[in-house]
Amino acid sequence: MATLSDIGERELVRRINAISIEQSGHGLVLDDSVPIDGIASGGCFWATTDPGPIPCLVQVLEMGTYYHSGWLLAVKSLSDLAAMGCEPHGLLIAVEFPSTFLLEDFDEFFRGVIDCTKAHNTRLVGGNLKERSDRIHGVAFAMGSTSVHTALRRGKANPGDVLVIIDKSDMGAFWAGVAAFLNNYKCEYVHEEMLNELTTKALLPRAKIDGGRLLLEYVFPTFTMDTSDGLLSCLIELIEDNNIDIILNLDRSCFSESVVAVADACNADYRLWGIAWGNYHLLCTVSKEHMVELKKYCRDFTVIGKVTPGDGSIYLESDGSIRRILSDELLSGEQFVSDSFWKYGIDKYINLMMNTTIDQLLVYDD
Repeated sequence: MATLSDIGERELVRRINAISIEQSGHGLVLDDSVPIDGIASGGCFWATTDPGPIPCLVQVLEMGTYYHSGWLLAVKSLSDLAAMGCEPHGLLIAVEFPSTFLLEDFDEFFRGVIDCTKAHNTRLVGGNLKERSDRIHGVAFAMGSTSVHTALRRGKANPGDVLVIIDKSDMGAFWAGVAAFLNNYKCEYVHEEMLNELTTKALLPRAKIDGGRLLLEYVFPTFTMDTSDGLLSCLIELIEDNNIDIILNLDRSCFSESVVAVADACNADYRLWGIAWGNYHLLCTVSKEHMVELKKYCRDFTVIGKVTPGDGSIYLESDGSIRRILSDELLSGEQFVSDSFWKYGIDKYINLMMNTTIDQLLVYDD
């Protein structure tokens, strides 16, 4: 089978351009820089960048292909734009490949990237290819704009604010999809269409572009962040230096029927899936005064808790009691620290998701 070394860099770039035209109808700007159109008058330009593991987790599990690695690399940065309320205007991808990488996998990877941008009403505009001897590494750079000279930010939540996620269908859906796959899709009482839905959400998640735009235009949250690094990780950042506590209420109504059904079939805890990484909804805190606008303009939202005065703790309300969540070392999404899951490898994290309950991470305060 043909490899990248059989083609050469210039032909590979032309190949990406051909794939882009085939998949989206748009070619690349074959230059070192690209123009960005569509910035609204009086608005503001925003940019974000994020690396992504290649092969990705679902591909390592043989649940997906390089197509899904390309999609997941692209959606990470698009989700960051969504969390700012931005309209995306283009994506750049810089990827390093071994020369022995198969050409058909190369094509699949870029089909995933381009299909993801197309699904979010934007396009791949360019990037860079580089040869690397050991493994694949990729970074996405997304560009977008807001119609006003501001964006949704990671601001300061206030006591009394309501904790909200945009699009509950994604809540825990990634790990539900993984659990279904690990059980060979033999989940008792779970319909086939539910399993297909969860598999799609795990392999091809969508950034909440429309939700972010509505939040910016009408709701003005005090804090907004995308949850791809984990809901718990977001909450840890939210409470830092804010003199507040978070009280979560993750009952069954916060999750889709399909996520709960798979968790029940696998004897797993959907609440733990909900606070782990892998989901792509938006987390925000909304003042009680702005809940009227949220209900009016954002129909697809779910209240999952509230902000109270405190010392920076996260609590779970369950079975009539409120208990503090321990930030288990494997659940930490922060890198370059001793208690991050990055230090332990993915197998241990998967075991945690499949065989631990959130109650095992809770303690009663003295």
